[in-house]
Amino acid sequence: PSVSTYIRDYLLANGGKKTGSSSFCDGEYKSQKDIDAHNGVPPKSPLPDGYDLATHCVDDNFNAKDLTEYGNAFEGDFLTYTLNLGWSYNTLNRPIFPTSGMSHRVGLEIGLPGSDVDYQKLTYDAQAFKSLPKGFVWRGYGKLGFGNDLPFYKNFYAGGYGSVRGYDNSSLGPKYPSVIFQETGKNDPSPEEVGGNALVQFGTELALPLPFKGDWTRQVRPVLFAEGAQVFDTKCDISNSAYGEKGMIINGQKISDVKQYCKDNYGLDFGNMRYSVGVGFTWITMIGPLSLSYAYPLNDKKGDDTKSIQFEIGRTF
Repeated sequence: PSVSTYIRDYLLANGGKKTGSSSFCDGEYKSQKDIDAHNGVPPKSPLPDGYDLATHCVDDNFNAKDLTEYGNAFEGDFLTYTLNLGWSYNTLNRPIFPTSGMSHRVGLEIGLPGSDVDYQKLTYDAQAFKSLPKGFVWRGYGKLGFGNDLPFYKNFYAGGYGSVRGYDNSSLGPKYPSVIFQETGKNDPSPEEVGGNALVQFGTELALPLPFKGDWTRQVRPVLFAEGAQVFDTKCDISNSAYGEKGMIINGQKISDVKQYCKDNYGLDFGNMRYSVGVGFTWITMIGPLSLSYAYPLNDKKGDDTKSIQFEIGRTF
């Protein structure tokens, strides 16, 4: 229904502005029929148009209440000059379905002085392969990321292929309600995933040999896997005052101290990691690699978006 409170707060704190608004009833909508019945007034005859439509905003005592306005659309323009530095090291024996070797990649992205946003973002990812007896291949992999003063659109995300299967794509980590739910003090059943400034993910796979002969077998790789990941907000730079007296309600939980909620649930605590195990395979086709997996989340919690069966096109490892 509207932008999340996290993005709204960032935009307004960094030169953004409200571009649209709506109003809501901080009470309950009742029809004139309901109001007359409450006040002991006999129904009108003939019934006027709209007499039984809930269009009047009233409090618990059926007294009229004014509508309250809230922002439901925000925008911000950011001009950024970036410097990107990278380093890589690769000894993989082949680009597709390697059986030995390793690769390392380091990337640094810097928002330069003179930009509207000044930030630094560092990532490192690595993987290693080793041939085992009888055609098995072991793979280990991981990725770390950290950012300082990241704008929301540069955050890290976790969940799904390339992260931790068994959880929906980019669904892990900090979640914040839409503005309309926060303003009305109601529970947001589907808060928005906004990512975080720190990322930890790792995993291991065992590639299985196929019990068949033929050239086509070199285009298919079934695997068993176990992996874990999470994104964190290490700063939790949130103002409680932005949420007013109503606080914030996520997954049915009333949260008065939003800053402490962020630290407890999204701080750099490895107890917040999510893990899964499963099976999958990748098939190299004429249109590109097709990957399918079935994963079982090991420690999903309330509010997590789990997804056991996942499909992706274009990823080989």
